[in-house]
Amino acid sequence: HDAHGHDDHAHEEHFDPQDMMNMGGLRKTMPVTFITFLIGGLSLAGFPLLTAGFWSKDEILADAWHGLTEGYGPHALVFVMLALAAFLTAFYTMRQLGLTFWGEARTEQAKHANLGQGIVSATMTLPLIILAFFAVVAGFVGVHPDFPLFGAIFSPHGNPFAQFVGRTLIEEPAEIGFNIIPVLFSFAVALGGLAVGYMMYWRKPLVAGEPDPLVAILGGLYPVLKNKYYVDDLYARVFIKPSQWFSRVVVSEFMDKGIIDGILHTIAKIFVFIGDFIKTLNVWLIDGVGDGIPELIGMFGARFRRIQTGRIQQYMLFVAIAVILIAIIFIVSSGLLSQSHVAALVP
Repeated sequence: HDAHGHDDHAHEEHFDPQDMMNMGGLRKTMPVTFITFLIGGLSLAGFPLLTAGFWSKDEILADAWHGLTEGYGPHALVFVMLALAAFLTAFYTMRQLGLTFWGEARTEQAKHANLGQGIVSATMTLPLIILAFFAVVAGFVGVHPDFPLFGAIFSPHGNPFAQFVGRTLIEEPAEIGFNIIPVLFSFAVALGGLAVGYMMYWRKPLVAGEPDPLVAILGGLYPVLKNKYYVDDLYARVFIKPSQWFSRVVVSEFMDKGIIDGILHTIAKIFVFIGDFIKTLNVWLIDGVGDGIPELIGMFGARFRRIQTGRIQQYMLFVAIAVILIAIIFIVSSGLLSQSHVAALVP
């Protein structure tokens, strides 16, 4: 039981929610996302005639083909690379759609994706719907006027998009003449890439535990491509990890905690010491004087209160003593008891 729990814990730690191999069957729980993603994916792949991606990709291939026909040799390489990129784009788009939305869920997490929540919130689906709409219709504003059928419908008076952009430039670019060859290449690479992706990932969807067919086809090249030529690893080793070390050791530990916090803590200790000194001074001096005077007065009052016994004889005695003391002080201070008077009094 413990071993089983340990295995489950390890499995959860290594689960990647963004790995398409952990998905599958999401069209059932996310239908709106699937439809909009399908439309956007077909446009990205350049699905012929019906998507904006086809018209934009066709113009790029047409421009490269025009340069090739005009005698610019490097344009041949450009055209081949563009066609290959378009083919691979169509292929990986169909692969992505197949692994993510088609077939059955390959993990428990995929089975419960969006379960019980119905349609994803409008904040998620509304942008997808808008993008899917323009992924279909936006390309028609730039149809070449000489394109069969579509040119007469969408560009009867010339390419409106080219005219609009041309007016904003210093020199309006010349329009390239229509050529059927790059159009056929656009058809071929888009439909070819989609067909290969369909055969590999849609006709027989992957099930849980089944490896990606590309692993067997590409062999040792597969991990290189999967890890993006290890550029991210190199970038992490050269830039990210040194930056993290610098921020942790130099900025955080040395500058922030060592210097800045050290200065702030020292200032805080100084003010705490001053506060304690003022507190001690207040308790022993100010409070001592303030509380001592009333205590002294109270003490004298308590002593004098003892004199008040209520006996008249005692009061008369105190009065007599006081009179005698006053008389003595008066005689001494007035000089009545001078040396001659003393001699006269002595026999």
